[in-house]
Amino acid sequence: EVAGVAGEEVAAPPRIDAPPATPSLPLALPIWRQEVPADRRVPRQALIDIADSYFEGITQGRGDITPFDAACTRFENGGQMTLRTEPGGNAVTRMSCQEQFAAGMLVIVTSVSHRRYLVVDEDTQVVSAIVTFDHRGNLESVPMPRGRTVKPAGQFARPFSFLIFESFKVIDGKIRQIEATVPSVPYRMHPGWPAD
Repeated sequence: EVAGVAGEEVAAPPRIDAPPATPSLPLALPIWRQEVPADRRVPRQALIDIADSYFEGITQGRGDITPFDAACTRFENGGQMTLRTEPGGNAVTRMSCQEQFAAGMLVIVTSVSHRRYLVVDEDTQVVSAIVTFDHRGNLESVPMPRGRTVKPAGQFARPFSFLIFESFKVIDGKIRQIEATVPSVPYRMHPGWPAD
C-alpha cells in the first residue's frame, strides 16, 4: 500500500489559504523517536481511538471530540499548518489544531473512509493511519476565522480525494504532533483494501 504512493514524487495539494513552506524543517523531528514515560502512556486501543477521533472531528466539523494538546502542531507535506508565529502569517495557520476544528473549516472534507491503522507503537505513543479524504466539490462556503466564509475554488470546487498517510504523537492521552503526506487521487478512488 505504502509503496504505491510513498515512492512517487508528490506535489503539495492545493489549499484554500496555503502557508509558505516551513524553513529548515528537520527531516525527522526528535519527538517521533522519543519514548513516552509509562505513566504518560495510553494503551494500544486508546491510541487508535484517539486517532479515529481526529477523523471524526474533521467529518463532524467539531473541536470538542478530539483530545488535542494545546501545543499540538500539524504538518502537511512538510509545511506547518498550525501555531505558526512568524510575521505575515495568515490567520488560519496561526490557529491551534483544536481551533481549526472548532471553526468548522475542515468541513471541506465531506467524508473520511477506508481508515486503517498500520502502526501503533505503545512505547513512543505513535499511531499511523492511512485514510481517504473525499471532497464532494459542491460546498457553497467554508467557515474561516473571524466569522468569514470562503467559496471553495480551484480543485476544491470539483470532486476529488486525498489518500492520506497521517501519524499522530500522543502524550498524556492528547495529540501533540501530527505529520501528514497528502497526495491527490481521483474522487472516491478505491485504495485497494476493504472499506470500513
